[in-house]
Amino acid sequence: MSVAPTSLRLQVGGTLVPSRDLYISRPEDEELYTLLRSGEYVNILSSRQVGKSSLMLRAELRLADEGWSFAVVDLTKLGIATSAEVYFKGLIRAITREMKLELDIEAFWRAHPDETTSQRSISFFSRCRARAVGATCRNLS
Repeated sequence: MSVAPTSLRLQVGGTLVPSRDLYISRPEDEELYTLLRSGEYVNILSSRQVGKSSLMLRAELRLADEGWSFAVVDLTKLGIATSAEVYFKGLIRAITREMKLELDIEAFWRAHPDETTSQRSISFFSRCRARAVGATCRNLS
């Protein structure tokens, strides 16, 4: 992205807006991008105000420009679940919303009555990964 130097500003704190704020790339930018592009699951853990959100946003924009399908989910917005089932259903709902997938979560759960919550979740993620490599994810049951 090419932006005229005079239009960039220095921002302290908060997620940077790529078209407005000055961002200095770090080795972690390329490392995160490379890991995500190779299909790795990545946790970004660090103290407050060190650029985690900006790092994630830059990787998200770069992957989207290349046509990748993915979901960015803020786990804190899922709240405190009363059970594993409630938590994973909330996570799956968030992912299906982000990826614009058609999924009746209750029907999906009923279609796998002999599976544990973890097994159902793994089934969902496996099917979504298949979608990422070109298979359809319309009928997830």
